[in-house]
Amino acid sequence: MTTTEARPGRMSRREWAAVVALLLLAGVVRLARPDLTEFKADEGRLLTLALATAGGEVVRHGIASSVGFPNAPLSAWLYALPLLLWAHPYAATLFTGLLNTLAVGGVYWLARRYWGAPAALAAALLLAAGPWAILFSRKIWAQNLLPLFVVGYIFTALLAFGEGRRRWLPVHLALLAVVAQLHYSGLILPMNT
Repeated sequence: MTTTEARPGRMSRREWAAVVALLLLAGVVRLARPDLTEFKADEGRLLTLALATAGGEVVRHGIASSVGFPNAPLSAWLYALPLLLWAHPYAATLFTGLLNTLAVGGVYWLARRYWGAPAALAAALLLAAGPWAILFSRKIWAQNLLPLFVVGYIFTALLAFGEGRRRWLPVHLALLAVVAQLHYSGLILPMNT
């Protein structure tokens, strides 16, 4: 953990340009051509629940997990937000892409604060341009909503516990609840942080 004195200072113009380029790259590959995004049974089921939520129905669970146990409804509730504006699968696909583009910015911000600009640029580039990261950052799946919230969860953990800034603890716990309700894999995070 770096101390306040060791944290990176202001960003240079070159660094700003690199960050903007990375975010543009991330946005283009996540938001362009939503028609090329895979759409099968799970995506259809989740979209159906989200459309029901957007239509005013109170959805009490998400789609079934791989072991048959239903997921929490938070993913359907979140996907309902873009569907309120446009009731089309592209709206949910673009919403996923937008959240994951923001996650690239979050990774940069987190890494820069604690490990400096070179590490931040490298981490953001890997997330922005990684083929699997791109593929899964566009699909309508509950777990594909995780990256932005996981970055927030980790960042608030570092603030609350690493830096002793306890006012971030409620935000950290709220993000843990969001992550765990988006996908059960989020329950593993507290064991690894």
